[in-house]
Amino acid sequence: MTESRVWSRLTGIASDALNVDEADLRPQSSSDNTEGWTSLSHLRLLTRVEKEFGVRFRGSELPQLDTLAKIEAAVMARIA
Repeated sequence: MTESRVWSRLTGIASDALNVDEADLRPQSSSDNTEGWTSLSHLRLLTRVEKEFGVRFRGSELPQLDTLAKIEAAVMARIA
């Protein structure tokens, strides 16, 4: 799967999980700059990403996956 395809799917998931417009999401989107990105929606986002891409994140990784760019990189590393 290409990086652009992963990004497209990821932003769709994030838009739904965070209840924000997909066009407003950027690689640097995080809880610091994205309204609706709370601790609960962060877990919802990562759970949906795991399900959509068939990957698993370790519990210790979750706090570090704090931007869409980092989540995308983690997905790419697992599906490559």
